[in-house]
Amino acid sequence: MNTFQNLIDHGIEPYTAQEMLNKYSKRIGTMNGVFEVIDITYDFKERGQDVTLKCSLCGREVHKLMISGRNKWRELVKRCTCQTKAHQRMLYSEKVAKEKKALILSRTGEVHGDYEIVSVGGKENNPQYLLRCTECGAEKTISAIAFEHRTNFHCGKHYIQPVKFDESYIGMKKNFLKVIGIGRFPHNNHRAFVCECDCGNVKLIEPTFWEQGVTKSCGCKHNELLSTHGLSGSRLYRIWHGMYQRCYNKNSSGYENYGGRGITICQEWLGIDGLINFIDWAENNGYQDDLTVDRIDVNGNYEPGNCRWADWETQANNRRPQDQWKERKARKLKTLTLDGWTKPVREWYLFYNTSEPAVRYRMNTLGMTFEQALKTPKMADGRPKNEKAKEKAL
Repeated sequence: MNTFQNLIDHGIEPYTAQEMLNKYSKRIGTMNGVFEVIDITYDFKERGQDVTLKCSLCGREVHKLMISGRNKWRELVKRCTCQTKAHQRMLYSEKVAKEKKALILSRTGEVHGDYEIVSVGGKENNPQYLLRCTECGAEKTISAIAFEHRTNFHCGKHYIQPVKFDESYIGMKKNFLKVIGIGRFPHNNHRAFVCECDCGNVKLIEPTFWEQGVTKSCGCKHNELLSTHGLSGSRLYRIWHGMYQRCYNKNSSGYENYGGRGITICQEWLGIDGLINFIDWAENNGYQDDLTVDRIDVNGNYEPGNCRWADWETQANNRRPQDQWKERKARKLKTLTLDGWTKPVREWYLFYNTSEPAVRYRMNTLGMTFEQALKTPKMADGRPKNEKAKEKAL
């Protein structure tokens, strides 16, 4: 705002100058729409009042020249561009809401699966459909939002879930098992395949395990399937298997720091052929029994160009910073509740002076329940001696 002396210096009479300053002071601080008048300065060159306005919503400042006899105060700008954009967004939201409401109301009478939309109710912000089954007349209410994401419109009163593993599988063979009938497991009454193994044994098999190839035989081929490559007992196999577990087994304690970070094994080292390729690479690239496989780039994958055989000291110096490692989750101990007490199973073995192999033997061979096998005291210290051995001892 001009000063009193500034106005006098430009030839304005003292009385008129004082009146101008009083008028400006009254205007400053007033609101004009969303704008606040923060300053008024008389522009002697343009012979008008330079009014500075500030938006109360976004803080933007604008200048407006008010020339006496030409402009009026009520013609000052009242709306800001930020207010205009917000108003446009509000109008668009209202338009979308109206379209959604019209779509919801227009669906009355539509048939989806077993249900027909009878009416629309509920609150304005949560409309709901009243559905009626076209066969049995059963009614149910569902929100419009849930209706849009629903894919199953079967009525639970009369709909029968189709059976996947039915008689059409009879005669099919996978691996060493041929389906010869449909049965039920005696312990849970779930559906099972009656399968005949190539060895002639007949056994109940879980249908999903048969289809996915998890169960390949009645058990007679177990050892043969495990020893396909004949390398299971070697140290290189254990190293290769450890790599696989860290990268692909989410239940592995080291998965978060390997597979969880995107570390993978190259395609050349995957599968049975991959194991053989890994062993060939190891034998030709400095493998020794006192060395372990080490990734040169700690953020890279397990592959020939990024792996080497190194001792523990080299491995220890080739690690990520400690703060980047994720803490391993502590393994949960399996617990058991007996007589109102809950303890880890290992502690129950110690409490009853028995062991896991003894309990398993009693359950599998003697037909005891777990509690009976656990509480039964030891019958002998070690294996019982035969009569001839006792006579010789005497």
